[in-house]
Amino acid sequence: MKPKNIPDSVKQQLLNGLSLTHDGIGIFDADDRLVYCNRVLASMFSLSPKEAMGQGFDALVRHGFNADSGINLDSNSVDSWLRMAHRLRRSKNFRSFEMDYQDGRCFLVTEHTADDQSILVFCSEITEQKQNQRELNRLNQQLEILANFDSLTGIYNRRHCLDQAAHEISRCARERGDLALMMLDLDHFKSINDNYGHEIGDQVLVGAVQRIR
Repeated sequence: MKPKNIPDSVKQQLLNGLSLTHDGIGIFDADDRLVYCNRVLASMFSLSPKEAMGQGFDALVRHGFNADSGINLDSNSVDSWLRMAHRLRRSKNFRSFEMDYQDGRCFLVTEHTADDQSILVFCSEITEQKQNQRELNRLNQQLEILANFDSLTGIYNRRHCLDQAAHEISRCARERGDLALMMLDLDHFKSINDNYGHEIGDQVLVGAVQRIR
């Protein structure tokens, strides 16, 4: 069944919708020239849609990089990054990956390669989600430090030492190995706190730990 022609009014509505969306949308032809893009995708190369249309992929990447707001390249060389990108482009009918930008933005990019080797690019900004994930990772690291380290001396606390001891005892039991344990005690430490105060006692603890290390 042959599809009916789409009325011009509907085409215009679609184009208006693509221009208003917060997602980046573009089409590269088989020669890797940008034949359509909306405002968001053009901004990813630091260009307007009018300036971006008709340019090749390499030229777009170089322009964004030189404007200090384009793709945050893993390589110091634009040429080597482009060679890597060309190996991946059109290697699959569908690709999805994250792309960081020099201005702090982050996008989830999907590429759909058609039979005629044109590529439909769809980019969703995920900057806020990435920032939230980084903050969550930072908080988890802080919680892990609080759970395992003594805040005064910076050494492993009682809880972590007992966990490690249990792990080592189990390992030695499985491997029928030997286990040695050494304990250190600071003699007359209570008299330091009693005579000079707990603040001085804390300093003695920190100093003792530094020397043991």
